[in-house]
Amino acid sequence: MSKDGISVIICCYNSAATISTTLEYLFRQIDLDVVPWEIVVVDNLCTDDTHHIVSSIFSEHRHYETKIVVESTSGLMAARMKGVETAQYSVLLFCDDDNFLCNNYLYRCYQTLQDPHIGACSGVGYPIFTEGITKPEWFDIVQGGYACGKQMVDENDTVILLYGAGICIKKSVFDILSKNNFEFFLIGRKGDILLSGDDSELCFYIRMMGLKLAVVTNCTFGHFIPQKRIQITYLKRIFHGFGMAVPVIDIYYAGLRNYKIDIFHLVKQYIKTVFFLIRAYLIYLEQKSIINQVNLSVQLGILKGYRLFRFSDLVDRYNDFISYRNKISKS
Repeated sequence: MSKDGISVIICCYNSAATISTTLEYLFRQIDLDVVPWEIVVVDNLCTDDTHHIVSSIFSEHRHYETKIVVESTSGLMAARMKGVETAQYSVLLFCDDDNFLCNNYLYRCYQTLQDPHIGACSGVGYPIFTEGITKPEWFDIVQGGYACGKQMVDENDTVILLYGAGICIKKSVFDILSKNNFEFFLIGRKGDILLSGDDSELCFYIRMMGLKLAVVTNCTFGHFIPQKRIQITYLKRIFHGFGMAVPVIDIYYAGLRNYKIDIFHLVKQYIKTVFFLIRAYLIYLEQKSIINQVNLSVQLGILKGYRLFRFSDLVDRYNDFISYRNKISKS
């Protein structure tokens, strides 16, 4: 059983430009006098100076508990799981290498997870752009894709998903998943492949366990967004990645609502996707706005997702989800 406290996990892939600032904000955390905590940096095959920079900063802050480990399998989820294995405390906070946490972020998230009914929580992100760069006029519409703005809630204001940046999760959640031999279907971003949805997949399994998700009030973090990430080509790529994850996300929604998924249902969804793609393309031809380009990228991503994740694999995943749910509910 993990010791009570907080393990901050930072997964790095060529993070030299931002990691110093990210760590600086962590060293400013307050109200942790009686709460033990540590920082675990996961070097996920960095080819820049990340490892040297982190090691140097840690050597200057020896009074903090710090670790730097290497994960040789590329990909965000592999790096996160390495962090989970290394972490010694009961609460895990996944801080991206470009997240600048407010000074009471750790404590407020830790306190929120003392509620036995809550499995994960997060604050709210806001964008920090490169100096001299003005926020694009389209940004507020798509800011959720950059882990900024409101978290996702349903019509009853129940939190249904949390973005992965700044998410705080009970380590016992991962213990349960490990005990049941769980493997993630969505592996997260890997190199230049922006396949998303890994954080959503985790949120669905937390909810499947009967635990709630929560947004911590007055708890924020800055998300540094360099100029290259507000280029239209990058914007289209990340939303294409979100689209690719939709076929998997949909089966989890169905599982939580006890809606049966079979091959026939997936064929219908595929046909609908083709129709929505054609409609999105026609709308784009009529008005070639940035948002219409993004919508088209999402629809192209969904279609690719149905080709990437075969119908039989999706049905098997749905059945696994239901099986996990039944097994955990009995334990």
